[in-house]
Amino acid sequence: MDIKEIERVVASIQHAVFRNANSVSVGALRSRFKGAGLQFREHQIYAHGDDVRFIDWKLSARSSHIYLKTFEEDRNVEVCVILDINPSSFYGSNGISKIQMMFETCALLYLLAQKTQDQIKVVILCNGEAVHLPPKKGREGLILFVSWLERMSLVLESGKVNLSQQFKFRENKDEFVVGEIKRQLSKRKEIVYLGDFSNISETSDFFKITQVRHFHAVRMISPIDIKPLSFNFATGRAKSAGLASPTKFSEAISKIPYVMTSEKYLEIFLRRLQ
Repeated sequence: MDIKEIERVVASIQHAVFRNANSVSVGALRSRFKGAGLQFREHQIYAHGDDVRFIDWKLSARSSHIYLKTFEEDRNVEVCVILDINPSSFYGSNGISKIQMMFETCALLYLLAQKTQDQIKVVILCNGEAVHLPPKKGREGLILFVSWLERMSLVLESGKVNLSQQFKFRENKDEFVVGEIKRQLSKRKEIVYLGDFSNISETSDFFKITQVRHFHAVRMISPIDIKPLSFNFATGRAKSAGLASPTKFSEAISKIPYVMTSEKYLEIFLRRLQ
């Protein structure tokens, strides 16, 4: 896929994202991700009732007025989106796979970041390896993202998910996923984790991480993931395919927000992002 083809795919994705997410506002993104802190804006003359903690005593001593420092929120947020791709990610419903939801959600964040002046860094976990994309926003980030998906044979030239790859991938190990999440959290970034949790064990440290303020996990699922089958699946691929009857889903998993392939997932993603 050359750059012109990538741009054509990006244009179609961008159109689809905004068509399917017409109720999503930039304000919703701003409310979830806070800036790194406060940055100095300007001085203003002190008035009765102002917070005395912000008085600039050095400047006030050199003038006939008392001056306050005023601040504004420092946006410039870097959001790290972690895509946990497993064989079960290729399954879904209504012609929508879980991996397609992950890609389109990531595209949505790139496009909204253009409006909020934030940066999106994407980490793709696939086949036990981590692919790190540099921080970008808007169309530039989306072009980079699509080019990497094509390079990894995850999308076709048409821009559609390459479903034939589903059994060419092995499941990411729990320890590998948790280790990568911890590395990103150590950099004090806002983390968005997207996956179907098929590879997360009930005793995983993952559930401790969900309590961290800057970590936002959203589970990508299809109706079959939460409804037991009425018959036994004979193949050993049942679990990795997302088709096995559930045994014990921990209470912790049930508390994590999810988006389903049968929903208008792009419209409700930001509402469920904690």
